[in-house]
Amino acid sequence: MKRHDLRPHGARSHHWKGGSCQHRRQPEQGVETYPSAGRNAGRGGDLYQLTLFIERDFAIGFGTLGLRGEVFNVTNHQNVVGYNGVYGNDPTGKPLATFGQPLGGLANVDPGRQFQFAARLRF
Repeated sequence: MKRHDLRPHGARSHHWKGGSCQHRRQPEQGVETYPSAGRNAGRGGDLYQLTLFIERDFAIGFGTLGLRGEVFNVTNHQNVVGYNGVYGNDPTGKPLATFGQPLGGLANVDPGRQFQFAARLRF
């Protein structure tokens, strides 16, 4: 029984290991490469978060009533979590003017100040 060659057409056998190609393509002669942002080069702004709560239990005739109040993002600071990650493809290698700028919309900003109240009856 003949074993089938699973390598892509033209692949060299010493670069083909374990079902994935390990060959690293070198730039062709005369082809220029341009600088780009390095891995993990993007940095966002600072995030500020302060959460407080107060809780109190009250004894009542047949059990305990627990009350709790919470405040999330007490400082109401706008924490931007989404930034434009499109570098661009300018032939000079310069990034787009909007590269690294905060994105708008609710999905790209943490929520503002929020309140939450709870009551628990234990008996």
